[in-house]
Parts: sequence; C-alpha cells; structure tokens
Amino acid sequence: FGMVQSSPTTYRSSDGDQKGGYEYSADKIRGFGMTRLSGTGCEGRFSAFDFPVLPYTGRLDGGALPTSPGAKIDPYYLDFDHRDETASPGHYAVGLGNGVETELTATTRTAVNRYAFPARRDSSTLILDVAGSNNRVFDSEVTVEGRTVSGWVETASVCDEGGRYRAYFSSTFDRAFTSYGTWQGGQVTPGATTARGGAAKHGSGAYLVFPKGATVTARTGLSYVSVANAARNAEEETGGRTFDQVRKATAQVWKDTLSTVRATGGTKSERVKFYTALYHSLLHPNIADDVGGQYPGHDGKVRKVAAGRHHYVTYAGWDMYRGQAQLIALLFPKVGSDINQSLVDLVKQTGAWPNWPHLNQSQQKMSGDSLQVVLSSIDAFGSVDYDRRAALTSMRTTQSLPADATKRAHAQQYLSAGFIDNGKGDSATSKTLEYAVDDFAIAQLADRLGEKATHDRFMTRAQNWQNLLDPETDRIRPRGRNGFDRSFNLGERGNQFEQA
Repeated sequence: FGMVQSSPTTYRSSDGDQKGGYEYSADKIRGFGMTRLSGTGCEGRFSAFDFPVLPYTGRLDGGALPTSPGAKIDPYYLDFDHRDETASPGHYAVGLGNGVETELTATTRTAVNRYAFPARRDSSTLILDVAGSNNRVFDSEVTVEGRTVSGWVETASVCDEGGRYRAYFSSTFDRAFTSYGTWQGGQVTPGATTARGGAAKHGSGAYLVFPKGATVTARTGLSYVSVANAARNAEEETGGRTFDQVRKATAQVWKDTLSTVRATGGTKSERVKFYTALYHSLLHPNIADDVGGQYPGHDGKVRKVAAGRHHYVTYAGWDMYRGQAQLIALLFPKVGSDINQSLVDLVKQTGAWPNWPHLNQSQQKMSGDSLQVVLSSIDAFGSVDYDRRAALTSMRTTQSLPADATKRAHAQQYLSAGFIDNGKGDSATSKTLEYAVDDFAIAQLADRLGEKATHDRFMTRAQNWQNLLDPETDRIRPRGRNGFDRSFNLGERGNQFEQA
C-alpha cells in the first residue's frame, strides 16, 4: 500500500511497444520510476511512472549530454537481459547492458536506489527525466542544489480523460557531483541549476556526473503536496541508513505482511504462485499522506489525516469489489478501516461517490458505483473503525431521487423504472445489474447499522436485476420499452454488456 513503487518500466524495440509498466517480452528499460499503476487498461494512457532515472555511461560533449532527452529520449533507453535480473518483495536488481549494476528498494514514501558504474566507460552519469511520466505532461520543473535534485511534474491521471495531478520529489545523493546540467526542450545546458519543461513529455530534467567507476546511492522522497514534504519524507524514513539497511528492513516488512497468511500443502511452485498473487493484491490502494499527515484533498485543498490514521487513494472500484476489498479487511482490519474513512472523506470533500478515483482525482471508469460495495464489504468483514453513519447517510442522500448528486449514468431512469432502457446503449444492461449490486451493498450496511427503512428501500431496489430476467428463456437480456431484445447476441460486449 506504499506511496512509492520503485520499479523498472520497459520498451520492446521490435515493434515500439511500451506498456505502462514491466513487460517480460521487452528488451529495453525506459527508466526506473517511482510510481506504478498495476494492471490498468487504457492502452497508451496508463499514467504513473513518475520521475524515471536512467544510468548513462556514454560520452559527454563539453560536459553536456550528446543530445537532449527532451528532443528524443529513445537513445538513452537501457539494454538488459532477464538472466541479469533478480527480484523479491522490496528489492530489484539488474545488470544493465551498459555495465551499470542497478538496485532498487523503498520505504513507504521513499525510493532508495544504488548504481554501481563500471570504471572503463566514458562517463558515470545519471539522467533524471523529471517530465518522463507515462501520460501527457502539462508542466514540470527541476532544481539542482548541492547534492540534492528536486522538482515536480503535473501530468494526466489514468486514462487521460480530464484529471491531472502534481507530484513532487526530492533526491539526495551520497556523494558530490563532478559536474551537472539540465535540459529544457531540445536545449542541454551544462552547469545550469534549473529548468522548466512546459507542456512537453521529457520537457525538463537534469543530468548528474560522478567519478568514473563510482557507486552512488540516491534517497528520493515523493509527495503529492510539496517538495519540502518530499524531502522530509526521505529524511525521516531513510536518514542515517544505508541502502542495505533499508533493503533489509523492507524485506522484513514484506515477510511479516505475507506471513499474515500461512499456506501449507501443495507444491513449492504452487505456494510461490499463491504468495505472488497475495503480494500483487496488496499493491493498491496507496497511502497518500506524508510523514507529517498532509495529503492533497479531492477538493484541491491540502488536508491533514487524523493522528494514527492513513489516507488511502487510487481505487479501481469495479476491479476490487469482488474479492480484494474483502481480503484486505480480513487480513489487515486497520487498513480496511482507514480505507473506509478515506472513502468517507473523499465523498465529504466532493459531494459524490466516484467509482475509479486516481490519487486525488475523482473520475468515472467502467459501470456501476462500486466504491459503495467496497466500503460495505470491508465493513462486513469487520473493519468498522470509521464514521459508518456518515458513510450510510451519504449513500442514501446521493443515490435517491431526484438523483442530482449521483455519478450513476442514467440514474433517474434506473431509480424510477427499475432498469435502463437498452436503447441508450452505453452498456445499459450491465449498468442495471451493477446498480442492483450497489443497492444491495447499501442495504446490508443499513441493516448492520439498524436503519430498517433504509435497508428495506434499498433491498427492494436491489431486486431490479430481475427486471432483466427474460421469463421465456431464463436469461438476462437487454430490455427496452417494448420488451426484451431476444435477437441480441449475449456474447457481444460493449453496447449492452461491459467488457467482463
């Protein structure tokens, strides 16, 4: 659930394919970024991969990179081979084609990277691609001061449909630079300490030169509030500790976390698959609050989480309500309660229930109002240390007629007629089914809180799925004003049924 997911992101040179994360068929690494969205769709608009770093051992022309990464980044991509990789929870290492041995580890809000440069190469240089995020970039800035490089990027949220967020970093190195410079667009400037990239991917960044053969460790704090908070995150989480000490502590955190479940029986291979799946299930949602408690609210204001709590963000509601939410509450009840309080706070700040908020960006993806199911399911599994009454009140208020505060598409028709007319398209049949599930979840929360009237009203509405059950064929079918569409191919997705 960490804010930072320090990791390599890849590129396949045979066809130019570059997924938003790590693809095993790739042959190059685009950089070692600080953030990752795991398993998203939206081809080419994955988001994250903020502040990637690329080790470079090539020549420098007059103390400058030979070409600007702002004009063309591909020449700086890194060759690698899977035989030179090792990975375990909390640690990744790779021997790159240019001879640099790279290791990554992390704490909750800080990436700690170690680069061992070969002595017999032209240079030992790190390229900090401040505007190298996966999605569109609106602006970026970098500053070099002493042994620290800091800055920010403003970039599009997942799927790039209107939301944008700003991320900040502060990276401190364990040894001085022999030289440095920045780039802005196509211009590389040796010795420059600042650059502003504007609305361009790779538009600004810095390069840092170290003695040949140096081993360099960088501690890079991340924040969604400020550079100062990013620096404080790094100092409080990793100050005074070596790379190996951080790696050891992080490995222990993951060991303790995964040991919450004790799996026996089966083969070793099957147990490895089981714990790998468990590891993947704990990557999101993510802590958004800095060590001082500040986080960017969904209303654009800087807010502070209550003492002893964390504020969690990034919910793929449609993907997590069927199993992941329940697993989190079962294994980590306090995390479940904090997630639910985070959802309540989100709704208080925005006045509505989104279904796929990314960071502090409230947005809609897929069908349904799934975060209501997420909250109710987490509550059902025992994570109840949050403002339950406020949660139910907001659900009841926003999901009732006149439906002027709901995010549910075609809500007025669903609430009044009991289904969504197939003539609307827009996955109308799926939406009716999903909304019925959502209403069932609200009813169950009301029942646990002893609010009978709310339970009965939403439990009645939860039966709306039956309005799509064709009595002649015993199949769920699209339905319109003139009855069921029995000519519709139930294997077709898109117009009436969501992709599942």
